[in-house]
Amino acid sequence: MGLAIAVSGVAADDSVRANKLKQVYEHSGINAHFSWVYSTVVEESQIAWQTCGQTETQTTLGPEISKLLSSDSLKRGFIDEIDHRLSSIQLNQIVDWIESEAGKKIHQAEANSVEFDETSMESKIVEFQESGQYSEARIVKLRTMLADTGAVYFLSALNTELSAMVAMASVCTNKADAIADADAQIKDDRSSEALYRSFMRQGLVLPSGVIYQNISDAEFDAYSVFANSDAGKAYFTALIQGVRSLLGAKVAKLRNAVQSTPPTD
Repeated sequence: MGLAIAVSGVAADDSVRANKLKQVYEHSGINAHFSWVYSTVVEESQIAWQTCGQTETQTTLGPEISKLLSSDSLKRGFIDEIDHRLSSIQLNQIVDWIESEAGKKIHQAEANSVEFDETSMESKIVEFQESGQYSEARIVKLRTMLADTGAVYFLSALNTELSAMVAMASVCTNKADAIADADAQIKDDRSSEALYRSFMRQGLVLPSGVIYQNISDAEFDAYSVFANSDAGKAYFTALIQGVRSLLGAKVAKLRNAVQSTPPTD
């Protein structure tokens, strides 16, 4: 009986942790980014395949891409990533932030921004620049927030590994030289990521001003306090490293799928 109670307690603890990890996943907004990973890889690789002619590689990769980049696969993989990167104490403190008033308001602002397309964002940026909120003090807070959260590192990791998946999915044949060309492109893109981040830092300030325009200075300050705490640093590091690890593994699996296709003439 004692053993049964102990096992039941472990199962309950696991269930509580699983629910908190799901809460962190949903709060992070990563699902909005993952929602277009599959379509982007398919659309861009199909453009490249137009120069290939019909090949066995395309026929084989289609189902593999669908399996690797499904919403469920990406969600499960990312939750696994953050699971082994966050301690129980850190996870509890992150959930405390998520459930705070400032955390809820910032999350809602980020969730609302998903609806912005390029045209509406450009219009909103003009409005923001003309508003009284476009001040040096506000810009400083925005830059501080972007630095504290590592937003540039997250986006560059996401986009670099997405480009890597497109490069590998676009290979027309399993011949060694074709795969080597894709490997070289991926290596070059990854090595250029720091330069990419330097440009992105400037470009994110105004869109961030639009997204967070209804966030008060006090709420920004609370965000910075969380971001600089042990739990906050662990959270944002887990997001950055988690997306890089997860999508990097998908690239490697795509490479294996290309190599495994029947020989081409």
